[in-house]
Amino acid sequence: MSETKFSDIFELPINEINVSKNDFQNREKDFSQETFNRITTEGYDKKRDPIIVWRNPSDDKFYILSGHSRFAAANFLHDSGKQDLSTLPVRELKGTKDEAIEYATIRSNREQSKETLKEDISAYQNAVKLG
Repeated sequence: MSETKFSDIFELPINEINVSKNDFQNREKDFSQETFNRITTEGYDKKRDPIIVWRNPSDDKFYILSGHSRFAAANFLHDSGKQDLSTLPVRELKGTKDEAIEYATIRSNREQSKETLKEDISAYQNAVKLG
């Protein structure tokens, strides 16, 4: 694995952040309900870890690599009017789509919470495919 390069943290409009579960989420569920519940109860703290995104050069859109639960909670809080989250702090992974997939499915999301056997197998298959 090569060294992953990231941008500095910057604010990105929440409506410019996209989810591609099939590409960048190894889990069967869209996000951790436990994390979502905690954030929607306590509020979204922009000073905590930024959401990690990758800009797809083919459509010029930003996709979440890490932070699906935080993003879902931020969307809920923003849409319900409970918190102004028109922008979120993000850090952009600078690399290819394969590097983004590797980061999201093998290195980042697997470290956050325990995965099912099916999710472990999927991560292993991605690792083999990516070399």
